Amino acid sequence: MIDLHILLIDVIIILVYIYLLFNIIIMSSNYRNFFKRNMLYVYKMYFIFILCLFFSLSCTNDFHENPNIIEQENAFSIFDLYFADSTYKDVTFSKINLPGSIDFIREGKADFDGSILFKKVVDIRDVNSNYILIIEGGIDDYDATYFNDQFIGSSLVYNAPRRYFISKDLIKYGENTIEIKFIDLQGDGGFKGRMYLKSEKGDVISIAGTWDYLIIKDKIESDNMFLVNANIAINPLLWDLDVKKDIYISFEFDDYFWKSTDIPIFIEDLQRGQTNIDGVFWFRKKITINNIDKDYSINIPKGIDDSDQIYFNGILVGSTSCYDCPRDYLVKKELLRKGDNIIAILLSDVSETGGISSEIFLNSGLDSTSISKDWKYKQLYFSQIVSIFKEAKENVFNENEFLYFSVHGDKLKPDDIISKSIISEKFPLTNYFLIFLLLIVLVLGAINFNLLKKRRKESTSKGAEEKLSNNYIFIRSDRLNVKLLVVDIIYIIAIKDYVKVVTLKKNYLVRKNLKTFSVDLSDDDFIRISRSIVVNVTKITLIDRNMVYLSDSSFKIGGMYTEAVNKLMHK
Repeated sequence: MIDLHILLIDVIIILVYIYLLFNIIIMSSNYRNFFKRNMLYVYKMYFIFILCLFFSLSCTNDFHENPNIIEQENAFSIFDLYFADSTYKDVTFSKINLPGSIDFIREGKADFDGSILFKKVVDIRDVNSNYILIIEGGIDDYDATYFNDQFIGSSLVYNAPRRYFISKDLIKYGENTIEIKFIDLQGDGGFKGRMYLKSEKGDVISIAGTWDYLIIKDKIESDNMFLVNANIAINPLLWDLDVKKDIYISFEFDDYFWKSTDIPIFIEDLQRGQTNIDGVFWFRKKITINNIDKDYSINIPKGIDDSDQIYFNGILVGSTSCYDCPRDYLVKKELLRKGDNIIAILLSDVSETGGISSEIFLNSGLDSTSISKDWKYKQLYFSQIVSIFKEAKENVFNENEFLYFSVHGDKLKPDDIISKSIISEKFPLTNYFLIFLLLIVLVLGAINFNLLKKRRKESTSKGAEEKLSNNYIFIRSDRLNVKLLVVDIIYIIAIKDYVKVVTLKKNYLVRKNLKTFSVDLSDDDFIRISRSIVVNVTKITLIDRNMVYLSDSSFKIGGMYTEAVNKLMHK
């Protein structure tokens, strides 16, 4: 199964590498030429890379992230107890239509409980695709499923959808056999919802319809194999677990980076509504007490589900193993500090829903204050879901009396019921590496920004100078070819067959009509305002109604040219 958090870190590191390389290229001596020639190529690479990421994530969603896949070498499972040493060759199977109920599968018995073997032959012609076996409404209660005698998945969660991965290496061209070892422990039982195989290409093969079946064993009254929730006899707080007690009950510990929640709270709500989230949690809160001359008590009217230990300023003030009993723990005044004090709760949820069931109050005499807001929390361990045991006596833990199984039907050792810590106290090495790369990127980015800013400024200044020096015209006046900078021309006025060019320094008479002369002028720099006047746009100081004003001259706008002048004003 793909860990999306690890994948995300890998993606970030790859992107950082690309960005780092890009910055180095930009800062190289060949910056300009590379940028001009390859900028489009760089953008294309970014786009293709992002598309590949989205494509790989969508492809892995169905065919690689399958929570029901377990190790095929399951040494011992609950199904071995009911299906071991049984051979089914040369045995007559009966017929049944699935999906559907199995309650009346035994003639004369209205509510069948026990074990059944189901078989079906499926014709598959596409042997180059992986498949998923899907039962949309789930199985009530348990199953272990095989494809061509190879284990593909199992679940002890009743009515939960089944999605079992089938590798193309297991598929034969033509007939393939599906076997389901089925157990109904009590009440209604059977298969629900659509049943089909789905290839990675999207092709669907229905497996609903007629199945062969063989009843293996009826459940009898003395059979305790199917009792649920063995966890009721297990309190992880009594085990030798590393719960980092000395650290988390300490007043000096900084829980700034822990998540926050208000009380009351269900553990499942802390995990965004996920079910079957059991384990060991820490809760911490800093409170302010100014009057330290009297005793206080910590009161939780509806209790903690399931077990707890509560510490005040590092000292244990109470502990209870009861999922619905009220908590009322005395805090002696000798434990109080004037000002800030710390309360730490070690909570163990062993099965089903759990959490802190009501508000938490700090009481002193007749005064009662709710301290239910803004608790910091952290999950240290999560426990396997233990669904089945053989024999049990309440509050007894003895390996010889219990058989523990995971939701996938695998037998568990007692030490494996509680999983290892899900949060490491050590900062991952990859995070240090990532931070180091990010610092490099930030430094290079700052240097690169200054370089680009400097080059842009130089380029702009140089471009303005070039434009100023290159923007000129030659005119023929007084038998001389005179070079005039466009920026020096104020306006040009038509006088019969001549034009008069008025500049800042001198006026010139040129033998050309105004239309011909205007061809030599840039449309961006000059505008014609009447039949006989062209003015330099940069010299206009005011346009009022039908008049254009220059520094020391003014001209009337001709009717044919009003629209062009208006466009100039709204440019």
